[in-house]
Amino acid sequence: ALYTPLLEHIASLCHQLVLKGCRQAGEWQRCVDLYLLSLGVAEGEAIGRSLYESGVSSMGALASDSAAEEDLCNVEFSLAYGGKLLLQNARLHLKRGHRYGLVGQNGVGKTTLMRNLAKQHVEGISTEIKPVFVEEDVKPKSDRTTIQEYFIQAPELAEAAPGQVQAILLEVGFTKEKQQEAVATLSGGWRMRLALARAMLMQPDLLLMDEPTNHLDSTAVAWLVRYLKGLKKVTTMIVSHSTAFVEDVCSDILHYANFQLTLYPGSLTNFVRQRPEMKSLLESSEAELRFHFPTPGPLEGIRSKNKMVLSMTDVSFAYPNTQVPAVMDINISACLSSRVALIGVNGAGKSTLVKLLVGETTPDTGEVWKHHNLRMAYVAQHSFHHIEQHMEGSPVSYIQWRFAQAADKEALNKETMQVTEVEQTEYSEWKVQDLLRRRTRHGELEYEVSFVGKPERENRYLTRAKLEAMGLGQEIKRLDEQLAAKAAGLDLRPLTTAEVQRHLDDFGLQAEYGTYGKISGLSGGQKVKLVLAAAMWNCPHLLVLDEPTNFLDREALGALSFAIQSFGGGVIMISHDTEFYRPLCTETWVMKHGRLTVVGGSDQAEVAVEVAKKRQIQEEKTAADLKELAGGNTNNVNSKKIETNFWGKPLNKKELRALRGN
Repeated sequence: ALYTPLLEHIASLCHQLVLKGCRQAGEWQRCVDLYLLSLGVAEGEAIGRSLYESGVSSMGALASDSAAEEDLCNVEFSLAYGGKLLLQNARLHLKRGHRYGLVGQNGVGKTTLMRNLAKQHVEGISTEIKPVFVEEDVKPKSDRTTIQEYFIQAPELAEAAPGQVQAILLEVGFTKEKQQEAVATLSGGWRMRLALARAMLMQPDLLLMDEPTNHLDSTAVAWLVRYLKGLKKVTTMIVSHSTAFVEDVCSDILHYANFQLTLYPGSLTNFVRQRPEMKSLLESSEAELRFHFPTPGPLEGIRSKNKMVLSMTDVSFAYPNTQVPAVMDINISACLSSRVALIGVNGAGKSTLVKLLVGETTPDTGEVWKHHNLRMAYVAQHSFHHIEQHMEGSPVSYIQWRFAQAADKEALNKETMQVTEVEQTEYSEWKVQDLLRRRTRHGELEYEVSFVGKPERENRYLTRAKLEAMGLGQEIKRLDEQLAAKAAGLDLRPLTTAEVQRHLDDFGLQAEYGTYGKISGLSGGQKVKLVLAAAMWNCPHLLVLDEPTNFLDREALGALSFAIQSFGGGVIMISHDTEFYRPLCTETWVMKHGRLTVVGGSDQAEVAVEVAKKRQIQEEKTAADLKELAGGNTNNVNSKKIETNFWGKPLNKKELRALRGN
């Protein structure tokens, strides 16, 4: 038993030499004899020779077993990226129709290898072999481009027959009705299906797939497994952190380590049996990596972690040019102790709901309310969009750019934070110059307003409800965002390289990548760490994650789980990974056909009542205050009649048309 680990290592070395087809006795002796002699075996050399002879003999059996299978490629090559050596004299031997799982640590170069294979930049591989890299880079020509139009316009699919396109789209789940939908309205899961359909129509010899199960629900994953297993003439190479998917699909494992690619025929379980040190691929363990989220800090007026800080009341929203709302009649709330899993099939409306929550989209009806000092961190479904304009910079420089003015530039640059032409007209009509500061008076928020051409002594404090009725809602949001950043001390927090790198260290992104590397050189997992770290720079009270497990290996998932468990704020996450979210979340929001059911958590009737009371209190004096602001001129106020809903909130254009029967 004492020597068991060493004997297993010797057996593993012999296995690798056999798989590499090594018939050189000197190479076997160099690899094996030293370990045999360390065991104190006097006949070490003789045993080494015996192992060599058995190994060479088994190579003949392996060759005869695979002789009937056609080689796709059998090459030896080296690979480097940005001056960094990734592979050195590595052997890549692929058989037609096999499904290879490419495994290795984050950052070793798995995606880089597949990109080079896709671009036919690997020396020795025939240019007659057609590789296709499946990516979720579905970019229609316009927001109105339908799924059918997208396939017609794609230059790489010019040779595909219309009937073939129709058949493939139906096979991946796009009904004839759904094919008429705009690509821009598709969820992440449906976009991945679209990318798969495009790859299938290109008829590849080598199908390269990087995290193909990202965004896919269980039904879509089951379909993908069946499809890949049915490919008899196409070779597939897959990178995936979904061990269940790799175990179910892959016929062979390619281990990427120590600048080499080592082949292990059989399943992932078989690979781990031969390489026990890789058991973390199959099971969660106490890993050394830990993420550390910053402390949120206090919220004005919030003395209990169970008090509501964010809510939706009767919210509905429909995308332009669509008949059916994406979400309907949503009533939810969240507090600082919330641990919410938002679940549902692809296209159910989960990401749309989250965008409404964080303010990236404005509801058609209903109200989204949040505490005026609430700081939110949002990691989007397509998380790399946060950094796609900064690929040539370092992670440190990206965070320095994003928070140069203390407040989050991404939050301030949202479309919903911009002043529209109509609002600018309102701004001018009331002769408002700027909103300067905020105070709470008699339990109500008031904002100091300066007026065009008026001295500072004539500045006035106006209530939030009054300013919203004047059309200044966007300016209120911008000021609130800036004040929330100052409340976190971001205006005082240094943005030095050392300070930002210390923050990145808390998310497992070392200086080699954070300070001295480019974002373009990061692996998928490292980019997710960067996006998460940047989102948490403002010490948020509420973290909103859309598919956070994408691209993260099991060690990083364990680190994220640890951080969420110990986080002092609330968390709302969208995930299809039940193994990840079930131990963390005490409340579940189930989306189905745009409607939401809450399992656990607060009673929604109580939430609606609380929001209604807040709105009524804020709006009671609005009409009188507006009259006062207009200088007592009743006609001026009447000429600017403001239609409101039950809550006293000004109606939008769509609601006004419905009210007037237009």
